[in-house]
Parts: sequence; structure tokens; C-alpha cells
Amino acid sequence: MADSCRSVDTARVAFQSCKSPDAKDRVQFYDSWAENYEKDHSLMSYRAPDLAVNHLSDHFTGNAEQALVLDVACGSGWVAKEVRLSNMYNMSADIRGDEV
Repeated sequence: MADSCRSVDTARVAFQSCKSPDAKDRVQFYDSWAENYEKDHSLMSYRAPDLAVNHLSDHFTGNAEQALVLDVACGSGWVAKEVRLSNMYNMSADIRGDEV
């Protein structure tokens, strides 16, 4: 169950706690953080999904409704949600693991 008493400070501590370059350590870290991942990012005013889609929209010259977008390592799918809101309807996603 997600921790409803989390603060910006606890979210930042969680985010900064994985500094290992080892892929297995990072997978284990994200698996353990999955429960609070979205709440922590909201607390920290995480804007990367919005910025990514704004950048994509600013540089896409074709018909947005015919766009094919592949979001690799998409985590919980925030970019996919924003892509859908921008009228780019065809979304492919690659999500790692069952925890996210």
C-alpha cells in the first residue's frame, strides 16, 4: 500500500537513494519504489512527461492523428497519457516488470 503521509522531502530522498550504476541494483530499486513512484513524482512536480510531449508536438510536422509514437521504458505510462491528450492516438509502449 502506498504511503499517504509522504512529503516532498521523503520523495526526494527516495529518488536520490539509488546511485548504483549496476542494472540489477536499479531494477531492485525501482521495484521497491513502484508503490510510491507516481505519488513521489507528483509531490516533486515532475514535468518530464509534459515536456517530452511538448517537444514532440513542437517538432512533428505531419498529421498528429497518424503519428506512431514508441515510448521505450515508459514506466507507469505518463508520457502515453500526455501523447493521447495531444491527439497522437497511436501509442506503443514497452513497460518493464510487473510492479510499475
